Amino acid sequence: MPRTAQENPSTEFLRPNAGDGRLNSESSLSSASASVQATQPPSKPTDPTDTTEENCSTPSETLAVFTFNDWLWEIAAAVVSLCCVSAVVSILFATNDKALSHWSFLISPNALISIFSTLSRASLMVPIASCLGQLKWIYFARRPHRLGDIQTFDEASRGPWGAMTLLWSINFRAGLAVYGSLITIIALAFDPFTQQILAFSLRNITDLGKAEFGAAQQYVTDHKFNVTGLEGKRMSPKIMQAAILSGLHSIERPVQFTCPSANCSWPEFTTLALSSSCINATLDTRVQCGINKYAIKYCNYTTPGGFHMEAYLNERSTFKKTNFISSAKTQEPMVPVDSTLISFATSNITERYLENPDITECNITWCARTYHGISVTAGVFDVGAVKDHALEIVKDREFVSLNYRFDIYSDDPYSGNRSFYIYGVDRSFTVNYLKNVFSTDSEQDLGQALMRSASIADTVHNITTSMSYAIGRSQSSYKVLGSAIFTQTYIKVRWAWCSLPLAVVLMGVAFLVCTMVYTKRAGVGTWKSSSLAPLYARLEGWDAKDVKSSSLKELQLDSKNKRARMDRDGSGNVLFSRC
Repeated sequence: MPRTAQENPSTEFLRPNAGDGRLNSESSLSSASASVQATQPPSKPTDPTDTTEENCSTPSETLAVFTFNDWLWEIAAAVVSLCCVSAVVSILFATNDKALSHWSFLISPNALISIFSTLSRASLMVPIASCLGQLKWIYFARRPHRLGDIQTFDEASRGPWGAMTLLWSINFRAGLAVYGSLITIIALAFDPFTQQILAFSLRNITDLGKAEFGAAQQYVTDHKFNVTGLEGKRMSPKIMQAAILSGLHSIERPVQFTCPSANCSWPEFTTLALSSSCINATLDTRVQCGINKYAIKYCNYTTPGGFHMEAYLNERSTFKKTNFISSAKTQEPMVPVDSTLISFATSNITERYLENPDITECNITWCARTYHGISVTAGVFDVGAVKDHALEIVKDREFVSLNYRFDIYSDDPYSGNRSFYIYGVDRSFTVNYLKNVFSTDSEQDLGQALMRSASIADTVHNITTSMSYAIGRSQSSYKVLGSAIFTQTYIKVRWAWCSLPLAVVLMGVAFLVCTMVYTKRAGVGTWKSSSLAPLYARLEGWDAKDVKSSSLKELQLDSKNKRARMDRDGSGNVLFSRC
């Protein structure tokens, strides 16, 4: 009498033969075949798609007891994934709308986010793979399916290609496994999305009070008389001498300012300065020419401003002709009557004859200069808009004080501080030095510089501009504070790109929880993707000839035609019963 499965509780195995790679059905397979035949009706043909049999309707008993410890590794991996994505979010909140220069770590924010996102995705794939492996047991425990679906589930737990295969071949019949397969596929975009989260932009940051520009409400230096014996020699300070000579030779001395960046700006301010005005007085100049007792022709020039100059022409001498001459006059250095610092006239004789000179008259006066829009852009200084305010002297009745006060004219609508002060000694030094410069002729170096200038008016303007900057660097000057504009790289978080990584992690955690709940309800052992579980299961309902195969391809084709459900026999052994 043949033995039934109930009488032979030992578990039988179908193992590959190491010699020829085919499924072997030796002594143990014969015993299994006998058991299979005992449980099958002999006259009824086998239909692999028939699921109406009683043994294929519901599981006979709970297949295993659910234990929480079986999921500790997957839970730990999910926690690591959550921690990593939380670290990414924390970095994003800490760096959003902040300057990159404030980042103090050696590794860049992008690199750090990439590290955490990679760890998060890699950790998340651990529970995803385990859950997909576990769902195949639930899949077969609930109802009959093709044996080949086991391979499909295993491939889905290994990566995106297998996940797509599961969606294509099993689709929604796989239940929760579809959800896990979608997560596996969507996770491919995890890293590209995290790399798009951070964007960098350049911003102009204004730092107030970092830029400085010299200005003065008064002109006072610490320069003193250089006394030798009883005579005092009035010398202008060297900084002012250098400014005058730079303007005379049209040398652009760098403007003294402090700008710690390539771009700075200053508010509107007014400072003590010097201005110039020149007119061509050729037509109004009286010319008187004659020949002296030495047979030398001469011409006297009297300008409208009262300047007297004399030129000579001697063709029999090495010194043939006066080419240039200038004359200056000043007020009493210590008792000024107005804002004029010095006046002078020049005569430039460019033709052969003395009767046609080019006469220019110039005045240099004190003024109050308002700068509007002074700035430095890309390292280039721009003076902006300049407006000069005329000054009038406020006379000291007895001129006891040497600190002269000049006020902006009352009809000027200027609303700032209207009073400016000039120390008499410094004024005297400056006047005397300018008088030496502008009382010259073509035989002297200073006269040569004036004669060769393209425009006397432009040269004098250069001189007064240079002198004005020197006043802003004097002992009595102060600093006008401006704004330094720095270009900084800022971090901008594009939150929309965070949606996919966050969604994938949350979906993965939810997938793990759902799989654990499904496992407990189904009463299936927590075998996951273990390769040992199939070794302890046996096939029930097939003859030995039904399970033979000579190649992997034949195995795959054959498994698609066999339907089974996972169950346990009376002895508690796991089996796949034919349905």
